[in-house]
Amino acid sequence: MVNMADFAVARAPDALATIGIGSCVAVCLYDAKEKVGGLAHIMLPWNRENDQSLAGKFADTGIAGLIRLMVSGGASPNSLTAKITGGASVFSAGEKQVITVGKNNIEAVKTILAGHKIRVAAEDTGGTLGRGLVFHTQTGVVEVTVLSRPPELRVLR
Repeated sequence: MVNMADFAVARAPDALATIGIGSCVAVCLYDAKEKVGGLAHIMLPWNRENDQSLAGKFADTGIAGLIRLMVSGGASPNSLTAKITGGASVFSAGEKQVITVGKNNIEAVKTILAGHKIRVAAEDTGGTLGRGLVFHTQTGVVEVTVLSRPPELRVLR
């Protein structure tokens, strides 16, 4: 289980999971050849104070830290692909004003992944509902549960 503002790496056959993905963005990185997966639960786009004690909280430092951890676990940085989910608009400041934390998180994650030359292979982002996910390192499949009534399962391949 990966908590909010943290990241972790696992090797097949283990799985990674996280819950409470609202305006946050979950980034799943995968090396299919080595069957090494990483998951970061990103809360905010940029670590402006460069506080490394909270590296997993921010897209820039969290993704960089996840890549380093994956490489030390046997993944090749040139073989990584990404699947992302989250970035919902769950906060409102009034009747017509929506706080855009989710949208900003999605844009930052995509910009940072592109800077690392990591292709986004699949995504389930935006909307207004929270999510949870399970990332299967054996297959690279990400099962996203949308917190609707009843819950909806979406599969990112």
